[in-house]
Order: sequence, then C-alpha cells, then structure tokens
Amino acid sequence: MVKVGGGDAALLFGGLYLVAAGSAGIKASLPSHGADQFEEKDPKEAKQMSSFFNWFLLSGNIGTVISLTLVVWIQDNKGWDLRFGISSISMVVGAFFFTSGLPRYRIQVIQKSNAFVEVIQVYVAAFRNQNLRLPEDPEDLYEIDGDEPVMEIEFLPHRDVSQLQTFSIQQAVTMDTRITKHFHITPASLAIIPIIFLLVLVPIYDRLFVPFARRITGHPTGITHLQRIGVGLVLSCLSMAVAGIIEVKRKEVARKHNMLMLYR
Repeated sequence: MVKVGGGDAALLFGGLYLVAAGSAGIKASLPSHGADQFEEKDPKEAKQMSSFFNWFLLSGNIGTVISLTLVVWIQDNKGWDLRFGISSISMVVGAFFFTSGLPRYRIQVIQKSNAFVEVIQVYVAAFRNQNLRLPEDPEDLYEIDGDEPVMEIEFLPHRDVSQLQTFSIQQAVTMDTRITKHFHITPASLAIIPIIFLLVLVPIYDRLFVPFARRITGHPTGITHLQRIGVGLVLSCLSMAVAGIIEVKRKEVARKHNMLMLYR
C-alpha cells in the first residue's frame, strides 16, 4: 500500500470533494427541475408529475445497480483508474443528454428573491434560533405574512442514505458474505439489496397502489406528496432502528466469540 501525499493527495481529495458537491447539486436540483415541467393544477399533468417522481427514482436506482455490480467488479478486477474513467465518461454523457433538452424545458422564474439568499437565510435563522424551545402548538412554528404561512426552517433528513452508503459497507467487511461455495457478495455491493426492493416496489406503487388510492381519496396522485414523505420518514426510522438492533447483537456475538477464543 502506497501512502498518497503532496500533489497526488490534493488531486485525489479535490476530485472527491468535487464529486460530493456535484452529486449534492444534482440530487437537489433534478427533482425540482422535473416538477417544473408539469402544471400541478392540471389534473392530467398532476398525475404525470407523480409518475415522473416514481420513474425518476426507478431510473436512478437502475444506475445504482450498475454501479454496485459492474463498476464494482471493474474496480476489484481491473483497477480503480478504469473505474473512475468509466464513471467520468458516464457523467459527461449524462450531462450532454440533459443539456440537449434545454430548448424544450419549462423554466420557472422566481421573482420574489434570490435562491442563494434564501439558502443563507435558512442557516442564519437556524443559528439565531438554536436555543429556542419548541412551542406546544405546531402552528406557532409558522410566521404569518398576511394569509399565507411562511416556514422559515426546512429539514432534509438524509442520514439513513448516508448510513447505507458508508457504515453498512464497513459492517460488510466484517461479515461472511458468501452465498455459495464459489459466489460471494463484495462488501461494496451489499447496498444493492435495498435497491432491488426499490426496483420491485416502485412499479407496483405506480401501477397498482396509486390508481387504487386515487379511487378512494379522489386525489390525482393517490395520496399527497406530504403523506408520501411522512410514510417514507416513518419507514426510514424503522429501518435505522432495526439496523441499530442488529449492530448491537453483532457486537454481542463478536464479544462472546472473542472471549471464547481467549478461553480456549
């Protein structure tokens, strides 16, 4: 193993930070940009918007499956340089196809303020109000501006995804990932398991659940976007709780195994 330093370290970490910044920008902007292509007040386009988010998630996870299988195999057998090269080419191709649609996109122009100012305001408000106690009435969380409530602070719960992409891989390194005598799952590919569930569940949700819920609720998307977010947050909390319990049990088993080995 060669220790990286100097200009090589700067190039490595600079590239990693640029990937992180670019990935964060894409994940934040693409869903909202896609939503701008539909008119939510139009019942037909409201249904199309709901399907867009479902298939957007599905297509993203198909790409994740490829990265967790084919790209990981290339990384382990052909080298990291080829892996990063393929990833870079894929990103360039994706950017080309995205920008090629610029003449046809609907661009929603926000007149009230600058987007960067709004982001800074969130951090400033969070810092100034960090010691405030939460009110008993949730309505007090809103500031009333005429007849419209304005929420000053927004929260982006993304910790479960970070756990899946980092800590779960560290756990996999300590596990026996053999499926058969001649086949085992690479630790970096272990995150494909929840992705497979998504690939199965998203089409079922879009083609079966949404039409069924639409007949009951009368809502174009079956259930509201806020209800979808709420259900997702509850499921995320449950998954993190289960992961925590499994980790505690794993540590107990490892501790007993080490004590047994010392005794022997």
